[in-house]
Amino acid sequence: MSLDTLLDEARTNEAKLARLQAMEFRFLAAGSLDTLCEAIVEDYRETFSLAAVSLFLFDWDGELSRFLREAEIHERHGVHVVQAAQAEQLTALCSDKPWLGAFEERLHHRHFPVSRHALKSVALLPLSRRGRHIGLLAFGSADASRFDPALGTEFLQRLTAIVAICVENSLNLERLKRLGLRDPLTHLFNRRYFLERLMQAMNLGMRSEEPIGCIYADLDLFKKINDTYGHPAGDVVLCEAARRISRQLRIAEVVARVGGEEFAVMLVGSSHVDAMAVAERIRNAIAATPFNLPGNKRIPVTLSGGVAVWHAEQAPASTQAVDGLIARADQALLQAKQEGRNRIVAAGSS
Repeated sequence: MSLDTLLDEARTNEAKLARLQAMEFRFLAAGSLDTLCEAIVEDYRETFSLAAVSLFLFDWDGELSRFLREAEIHERHGVHVVQAAQAEQLTALCSDKPWLGAFEERLHHRHFPVSRHALKSVALLPLSRRGRHIGLLAFGSADASRFDPALGTEFLQRLTAIVAICVENSLNLERLKRLGLRDPLTHLFNRRYFLERLMQAMNLGMRSEEPIGCIYADLDLFKKINDTYGHPAGDVVLCEAARRISRQLRIAEVVARVGGEEFAVMLVGSSHVDAMAVAERIRNAIAATPFNLPGNKRIPVTLSGGVAVWHAEQAPASTQAVDGLIARADQALLQAKQEGRNRIVAAGSS
């Protein structure tokens, strides 16, 4: 090999390393999981002229999917959350180290769910942390020599280490964010999160013209439960009430614990009739079956609720509109209490 060839190769490797380091800094600087995923599957593909990039996140026990759904982090193009069986299939070729070779449909169709017709060579990079696979990164190239098995994998091994750390850190950061928006006892969202979501929904409602329903609910005579059976029993009732309320709602509907025994529900696109129907389901779910307490005790529990609905033409999205919607639902709740409890009242009804 001539000196010029060696120098050209050195310059190529130096440029490649510089681009790789720039991408690594971009990964490390990502402020959210969504931003990180965009940098991996889109920016990296463009920077290194790849035909396809797939990022798989492994959900071994179902917890990751639940977390991402609750955090409203949605799969983007090229990013996939996969369960245990598929994770094992994806890593069959690359259990411990990167796998490089020619693209074969029968071997690699799972790694590139779409747009694989132009692929000639692929690199499969397992992402591991603390001895456990957390994901896999798949690169596809239209150049048959791009990922030749004889090539060294030092750059790719370094890349996988950085990406694995960044993915783990981003997930942990998202979890910390969620913890700050959760009630530690019931694990429902807290008042702060509920207010933020109402404001977001109103801003969207200004464009979509969808109404937003708000249910404010309160467990009846809850102080008596605490006084009679003790605060640990009261905590059991609150947690069971949270579960029963949550079961009556769709994924897009938000429930929060906003006070001691107070719960709030946000319903997007719900009329007064729809919101009243949901509130009645919640009331019935609480009252229909006695609550089990420690010591084999069973007690009846009831709930009262108030319902109010916001329409964009009535009030523009604002902090005042959020406060006004909650105040009307809360006033209807007070009316339900005054009328005898264990009932639902719509704002403005007599």
